[in-house]
Amino acid sequence: MKVYGALRHFGELQSGDVLIDHKRSGRPEDLITHAAVVAGTESVLPWIIHLTGWGGLALDQIYVTSCNCWSCYRLNVEDVGQKVVDIAMYWIHNNGRLDNLNFTSEAGITVQNVYDIPSILTAFFGKSSFGHKARQHADYLHRNCHQSPPDALRPGNGAFSGAICSYLPIALYQTALGTDGCEEYMAIDARRSLPQDLVKYFDSNICWKNYDLPY
Repeated sequence: MKVYGALRHFGELQSGDVLIDHKRSGRPEDLITHAAVVAGTESVLPWIIHLTGWGGLALDQIYVTSCNCWSCYRLNVEDVGQKVVDIAMYWIHNNGRLDNLNFTSEAGITVQNVYDIPSILTAFFGKSSFGHKARQHADYLHRNCHQSPPDALRPGNGAFSGAICSYLPIALYQTALGTDGCEEYMAIDARRSLPQDLVKYFDSNICWKNYDLPY
């Protein structure tokens, strides 16, 4: 990962920042483990929205471990980050029936049965380039998903929907940006990209800046 600068603490994060969870040491191809989006920074520990195998589509406070640390990618375009968070809140609150929402002491809100484990294989063996089908999906997101979640993020979405952790930040930004904006700022296949592919894209796009965090 190319580093542009460093943030001193979580309080310097901004809504819509894309967070990459990675190991502190090891082979570069093994370092990256998860992707999330900053949803709010009002508390000591910021809130993130992310997709996990155990919790589904989740709104949680950020977690810190001794083995891993976070890096932040920020798009240098005004107001897009907040728009992304607004869309994310619609997705997590309007996803299916209310009985799909679970409130626990450890987390904010979760929508279970969303994360699609078989899609890891699709992303691993597929190409993350922004081809015809990727553009079609980005257009679908922008036209239909500002106030309701995409089919891939609905409970019981079926195998190979594309819903793994890296899908969420890509799909949120593609919904906010539209097809033309994606060409400049998020030209990557949402359903066929691993977190490693997303980081490679960010590092190749000068509009995204990477900031290390001390945690």
